[in-house]
Amino acid sequence: MLILKSSFIMRQLIRFTLALLFALVHVSFSYAQNKAIFNPLIDSLKKELNFASDSTKVDLLNKIAYNYYYFNNDSIETYAVRSVELARKLGYKRGLSEALRMMGTAYKVKNQGGKAVNWLFEGLKTARSINYHQGIADNLNSLGILYKSIEDAEQALRYFKQSVEHQRLAENSLREGLLYNNIAVIYLDNNELDSSEYYFNKSLMLLDSIGDEKWLAMVYSQYGALLIKQEQVEEAYELSNRALEISIRTGQSFHLRKSYQNLAEIYLLRRDYKKSSQMAGNALQLSREIKFFPFIIEAFEVLYRINRDFGYYKKALDHHEKYTGYKDSMRIQQLQIESDLLNFLTELDSKERENMNLRKENRSRRAQNIANEALIYRQTIIGIGILIILVFVSILATIFFRLRQKERNINVKLQKSNKELEDQKEEITSTLQIVKHLNAQLQAQNNTLNQIAIVSITDLKGSIISVNENFCNVTGYGRDELLGNNHNILNSGEHSKDLFRDMWETILSGRTWRGELKNKKKNGEFFWVDTAIAPVFNDEGKPKQFFSLKFEITKRKNYLTELAVKGQELQDLNNLKDKLLSVVSHDFRGPLNSLRGTLTLFLKGAISNKELNMLTKDLADKLENTYNLLENLLSWAKSQMKGMSVYPKKIEIKSLVDSCINLLSPVAEKKLIKITNKIATGIHVFADNEMVKLVLRNLISNAIKFTSAGDHICIDAQISENEIMMSIQDNGLGISNENQDKIFKPENFSTIGTSNETGMGLGLLLCKDFVEKNNGKIWFESEFEKGSTFYFTLPTIESENQSSLS
Repeated sequence: MLILKSSFIMRQLIRFTLALLFALVHVSFSYAQNKAIFNPLIDSLKKELNFASDSTKVDLLNKIAYNYYYFNNDSIETYAVRSVELARKLGYKRGLSEALRMMGTAYKVKNQGGKAVNWLFEGLKTARSINYHQGIADNLNSLGILYKSIEDAEQALRYFKQSVEHQRLAENSLREGLLYNNIAVIYLDNNELDSSEYYFNKSLMLLDSIGDEKWLAMVYSQYGALLIKQEQVEEAYELSNRALEISIRTGQSFHLRKSYQNLAEIYLLRRDYKKSSQMAGNALQLSREIKFFPFIIEAFEVLYRINRDFGYYKKALDHHEKYTGYKDSMRIQQLQIESDLLNFLTELDSKERENMNLRKENRSRRAQNIANEALIYRQTIIGIGILIILVFVSILATIFFRLRQKERNINVKLQKSNKELEDQKEEITSTLQIVKHLNAQLQAQNNTLNQIAIVSITDLKGSIISVNENFCNVTGYGRDELLGNNHNILNSGEHSKDLFRDMWETILSGRTWRGELKNKKKNGEFFWVDTAIAPVFNDEGKPKQFFSLKFEITKRKNYLTELAVKGQELQDLNNLKDKLLSVVSHDFRGPLNSLRGTLTLFLKGAISNKELNMLTKDLADKLENTYNLLENLLSWAKSQMKGMSVYPKKIEIKSLVDSCINLLSPVAEKKLIKITNKIATGIHVFADNEMVKLVLRNLISNAIKFTSAGDHICIDAQISENEIMMSIQDNGLGISNENQDKIFKPENFSTIGTSNETGMGLGLLLCKDFVEKNNGKIWFESEFEKGSTFYFTLPTIESENQSSLS
């Protein structure tokens, strides 16, 4: 057992050593590559440095050191040292706090955690000594990044959140947005996805308002990783591609790497191993260029999974070894930083204890000296006091008798005053009872207001500093989530910027703004409020805060909206009625006038029996069309007046289609049109028999109407889950593009068939209404002069919504 354990330890040590050597060789190679990289920004800053002096030169040295972070880590310390020396010489504490932060960053890159945190603490102390919020925020952020590198999430979050407070005081929205991104990444690494999404959204909201594409690309790529974990693959793909495009356009290889990494993960989930491998290769190349171990580890890990899933086990093993090698190397760095940091903190604690002991000794000596001095002082005072007492005793004896007389006089006055005080006390008691009663009334009114009103107070920037309980009840946000936040958290996104611009102009000018706003709760639900926002003035008469009083009016708004919709529907029906009456008066009058005229001529003997027979055929066709029009009109009118009930039952569709074909076959034969029923026997639908018959009759009649002599009409049905899809196909005139949008709508009434048949389009309106009443859908496909196909679906079984409805 001991031999096996020793063998295992030896193998682990060999593996660990090889991984370290591999990482060191790789880092050396990457450094050689990156030294040759030309960065226009750094080159430009160096040129400015030649002409700068004093504090400007300190700022330029700091900027150069900062920008070397992504290209040449060794140069950070070179420029940071120069900046520290010059800033101390000039007494320029703002620049010194940033220079000390760059020194901390340089030692963090070297994995010397103790020295790094020492410099950062000194930078933080320097910034705090002059209350420089930007310097405080930046040093706290760097401390958070240092603790993140050793996976101490708790400490990292603590420093990041402290940094956010000072970024707000510094009014630096860009860096505040980047800090929210850092916090979101911490939560993402710890699989706290809801918290991560919350901070990503805060970051995007700030950065999007600034419009800095470079940093937006970074947040998009990090957010993409969250969406992948949430299995929102399509959203992650879209966001990662957006980040990729911005990174390429702005030349940000550091952010471009994460986009490639996300796309590799997405293509792997889609099993597109070729594209996944390509994206992972791009990510690996960029990761090596910027010499960042975590990125290289991620790239090798996804390459391992790609080749494993694709069946390239040899490559998968090779990538896995590199993955574990780099991971072990990074862990060595983390352990080195943790050890160095622990030693520093231990040494700091030891020094603090020594200083505490020295302070205790000094306090003890001072206390002893003070006690000795106090003893001498007390003895002196006692002697002087005895003398003074002897002198004053004789004086007091004389004064006592005089005071005794005065006391008697005062007692008389006091008795009189007491009587007056008693009278005042009774008056005050009565007043207090009145005040108590008024307070009770005010409290009751306040409780009532708190139950129905939504109240908040903000500062001049719109940040919430106070809300009432009803505000939390209505919006769903906790008080801690609202305080310090902006009312934008409730923004529905449906109001124009002009409305909010007018609101701010009004309240900043000292006037009260009134209006109705559509807000959004925490759960995404919308609600309307009647809002009044009034300024609260300071002693100088200028606004110092804003008081907002809102009352929820969602039900009222919904009722008004519903009322408007009903009104529009009624107006549409009236318009349709007017159009129908106009067309009906024309289409009914024509055939009836023809019939009346023909009969009048026949009765007068103006036409013969032979001529009457010739006219009768034409009159019969016109009367048939008029009858169909009347039947459709009556059915449609009954449907619109909510007087038609749906009585669904099981129908054998082939026989129903055959009955409709038989009914319309005389018209088809007259135009030499062939109608084919391809529907198989035994297919059933669950619908209203008369409604389906009317739909079929109208669609087949329309196909005959717009089909030329010798053409063909085909009727078919396809079965899918719980429904069938009917189709009526013809190779007739088709429908022009400009008229296709009018189908199933009441605008298009008059149409002419191939044999000059007339119609008003009401049949298709009725078809749509009846199909939808039977839980189906209707649509069409048409190509002008090539024909049309009308489709509609019907259920094959009874659904929950299908019953006898009026």
